[in-house]
Amino acid sequence: MTITSSNTVNGIFIDGRFTAPAGTESITVTEASTGQQVATVAAACPADVDAAVTAARRSFDQSDWPTRTPQQRAAAMRSLADELRSRASDTAQRVSTQNGMPIAISSATEAVVPAVLLEYYADLAIGQAQEEQRAGLAGGISTVRREPVGSWPPSCRGTSRRR
Repeated sequence: MTITSSNTVNGIFIDGRFTAPAGTESITVTEASTGQQVATVAAACPADVDAAVTAARRSFDQSDWPTRTPQQRAAAMRSLADELRSRASDTAQRVSTQNGMPIAISSATEAVVPAVLLEYYADLAIGQAQEEQRAGLAGGISTVRREPVGSWPPSCRGTSRRR
């Protein structure tokens, strides 16, 4: 990754590091209240999205995440929530700069909600049985088993863009 003094990011975060994008397009980030350019970032193209999804799948398959207990996964999610909280002020400022949201609102939402959601799902991970028996609609018994199956799709929501 290259970050210049003018807030230009010439890389896309894939597989745990910034890599050169497959395409040449960039996205100009402007301050909503002034219209002034505050940054330029590399734009992901379909090949970058494919590389990111492939890396996420490989990382999942080669990690210990699928075999971790719900308590271990919840602890990891809480750790990420703590890290997000440590950056809450910066997150709120960046969101307000980019989209014009009043700082009071971004501080109460964008800076807080992601960590709250992680903790909510961490609690669900340890609060639900990994396996349960349920009566089937047409009779019989169904077994519901909860286990990790892959990378989290919302992790690539930042790869699309609007014009």
